[in-house]
Amino acid sequence: MPESLCPCHNDSLPLVKDLIAQVMAMHPKATFLHIGCDEVFHLGECTPCAGNPRAAVFTGYVSAVASHVRTAYPGVTPVIWDDMLRNMMPAELQPLAGLVEPMVWVYAEEIYRFVPSYTWSRFAEVFDTVWTASAFKGAHGPTLNAPNVQRHLTNNVNWLELMGAEATKFRSGMRGIVITGWQRYDHFAVLCELLPAGLPSMAVSLLAAKYGYFNASGSGGEQIAHLQKALECVGARSAMQQESLDLNEDPFLFDKMSWCYFPGASVFKLVRALEVTREEVRAYLKKATYEQAWLTDYNIRRNYTSPFRIDEGMEEWSIQLNSVVNLIRTAKQALSEVFDEYTVAEWVEQKVYPLYRDLTELRNRAGLARSRITWPARPLMPLKELAQFGIGVVETTTTKSPLAEAKRKLVTPETGRPKRLVQMPDYYRHPPGSR
Repeated sequence: MPESLCPCHNDSLPLVKDLIAQVMAMHPKATFLHIGCDEVFHLGECTPCAGNPRAAVFTGYVSAVASHVRTAYPGVTPVIWDDMLRNMMPAELQPLAGLVEPMVWVYAEEIYRFVPSYTWSRFAEVFDTVWTASAFKGAHGPTLNAPNVQRHLTNNVNWLELMGAEATKFRSGMRGIVITGWQRYDHFAVLCELLPAGLPSMAVSLLAAKYGYFNASGSGGEQIAHLQKALECVGARSAMQQESLDLNEDPFLFDKMSWCYFPGASVFKLVRALEVTREEVRAYLKKATYEQAWLTDYNIRRNYTSPFRIDEGMEEWSIQLNSVVNLIRTAKQALSEVFDEYTVAEWVEQKVYPLYRDLTELRNRAGLARSRITWPARPLMPLKELAQFGIGVVETTTTKSPLAEAKRKLVTPETGRPKRLVQMPDYYRHPPGSR
């Protein structure tokens, strides 16, 4: 799989060494180097690695890379993600002792659920110290546009409490906490929260790490004032003047930060505009094509609907399209202040263009249906594709049913018209079967 590097391939280590050289050339004063090694979902599945224990394959590769780092760059300590180590026993971890420092990452609120206390004890038998890693964005959904500040704050505060409880197990304690922020989940994923959209969340998380807590109420004046200053929330109309944050009602801080002017604030406000526009467009499309009965998939597929109802359903269309077009123009301007043209184009294609496309397709379908001036009588012929389920199939049989035979006799063969039933004059006097 392309997400993983084969640790047993002869060319893998030279490639990684080249990558390390490029990174160290850009950071010659670095004393720590993170070499990754997380989420190796397909470890040991290829032919070169087959037959070897997964733990041995992993630790053997990490040992080779870490040894190279320590030899080629004296004074630099390799750091690795911990998730591949959590299910290993101390004896399996031993090859990494003295070579690397694990960085234990959990971005959810319930940290002990993923790294129980016994895992910390196991790590402490092998490693003198560890790092921890929280997140301020890019962790609660691969397509999110803005981070939920409350969830990330809870994650960071819970980490601080856990570190206080588990640090004493390690001979050298814990190195500290790294507050991460991801912009996509992997190389093939679409963009999640952009950095500017996550800066308010990052500021809150950093304040929590600094103070050991975060007081969002009015009594937390010092922290709120610090946050306001850091994010340049100035002016008489600043929503921060109340010196309180309601993270339950405003989890993305869209309301409180609407009058802040930190670098990238235009992108943060763009994301808020995206959320509003997308909700309105989706609500309109749902109403027009699902909740109402004249522009549904059935109507379009059959080209069978009312022109009057089409006009009625398209009344809001121009308003919605103008909102999307204006959003695209705003996105180009705001994103270009921070990102290159490729990122600008990718974000617009992923986040806004689908709205434009869906609205355009609705207009085209409605226009085609609107042009029809004659319609077949109901019932319409069953959809051919339903025949595979036995729906709409006309059953043929050589046996004539009594009802079908009766109907046949009531039709004049020459004209195909129903026969005229005429009673004989003596019908009531001598009914059939009375003689």
